[in-house]
Amino acid sequence: MKLTLDVATKRFSEKFSASAKLAQDATKYIPGGGSRSIVKVGPHPIFVENGEGAYITTVEGHKLCDFHNNFSTNVLGHNHPEIRKALEEVCNQGWSFGNPTKYEAQLARILCERIESVERVVFMMSGTEACMASATLARAFTGKGKIAKLEGGYHGTSNDFWWSIHPDGPSFVNCGLSTNPKPSPESLGVPEALRGNTITMPQNDLDTCVRIIRENAKDLAAVILELQTGAGGLITLERNFVEGLRAVTRELGIVLIFDEVISFRMDEGGMQNIYDIKPDLTCMGKAIGGGIPIGAVGGLDEIMQLNETGQVFHSGTHHGHALSCAAGVACLTNFTQPLIEKMNQQGQKIKNDLLQFVTEKNYPVNLTGIGSAIGFEMLDQAGRSINSCRDIMTYCDDTASQTFNFELITRGYLPMWSRGQAVLCTPLTDDNIGGFIETAKEILEEMY
Repeated sequence: MKLTLDVATKRFSEKFSASAKLAQDATKYIPGGGSRSIVKVGPHPIFVENGEGAYITTVEGHKLCDFHNNFSTNVLGHNHPEIRKALEEVCNQGWSFGNPTKYEAQLARILCERIESVERVVFMMSGTEACMASATLARAFTGKGKIAKLEGGYHGTSNDFWWSIHPDGPSFVNCGLSTNPKPSPESLGVPEALRGNTITMPQNDLDTCVRIIRENAKDLAAVILELQTGAGGLITLERNFVEGLRAVTRELGIVLIFDEVISFRMDEGGMQNIYDIKPDLTCMGKAIGGGIPIGAVGGLDEIMQLNETGQVFHSGTHHGHALSCAAGVACLTNFTQPLIEKMNQQGQKIKNDLLQFVTEKNYPVNLTGIGSAIGFEMLDQAGRSINSCRDIMTYCDDTASQTFNFELITRGYLPMWSRGQAVLCTPLTDDNIGGFIETAKEILEEMY
């Protein structure tokens, strides 16, 4: 019998029934049962008891091999001994001060030494705040007000960036033509009056982007992008596309911002080191805090000194928090290039093996991504090429994608279910990788 979403949902609900009860109880006090809109997996969230290495244990007692890693944050897996040791050290000394601690400067030094384009850096508590701060710096530096972003790019939930992350395919009525896109709000509550502050552009279409940038150059403070997108579907930007954006922004005096909140994990120097392209500002978060909330923006000294002179005010109660920075130092000290390369190779094995399998079987499945993040999209037909978030929104079979994700979880592998992705951590073994590949093949054979 063909594996359907109804069957997969029933199996999921039976296996995680205790989570369903906890979710029902939590919903009395928390809308949706959790404070992140994306934690719900189909019928309900999965509640976790603990994590160790490459595994989490649910409240039902099920061990799941983690290919989610808190939306890519946990590069060293769960409960890493060096991170735990750093946190214990801070807790023994007190952990909340209105003063800087040594850990903040230590983490700043590591980031500046690892990322060639980052000359100085400031901290905050999330990637959202990092992107907000980068926009403020760019506007202050250029004296201009507008920000351009790519469709499908997620840069947090601020009103500057909360546009066209998931264009409304397949008709794209609210987003316009790909050659002349219009910003479409991602949520209710984004003020219509702010629409004119944000310019949206298509992914991997250099000619259109250059035209839009030139048309808006006199008002455009910055262009922000993810080299490999996450929330909007996993799309890797073509190198010549990014090179073209670097050239035109440099020519026109527009700040180029790389959002490496997710993609930093691909190399000691961030994904920009793989591309060998330097932005003016870099936004960071997730992995640089070792699993504790953090954000950072760093870049050219001539821009960052605006914070030092007081021309740009930057502050927050928990910015540079001792726990975040100490955990970040421990994480990055142990997140070395050999481990990164091993993890990237494991990611490419998943992608290559499954791509060969679905091609031979002529299954309507597409795999994207480089390094330790893999995107898998179930499509309307086999053989399609996916080069942008509009392609995903047009051709993705949401029912099949949900079925695949539910079954992966039920069979012991936790993907990034809300995005159709798998993101790795260093404790994953080759056996874990092989098991994921074989399980994925079994599910796809039952579906198709």
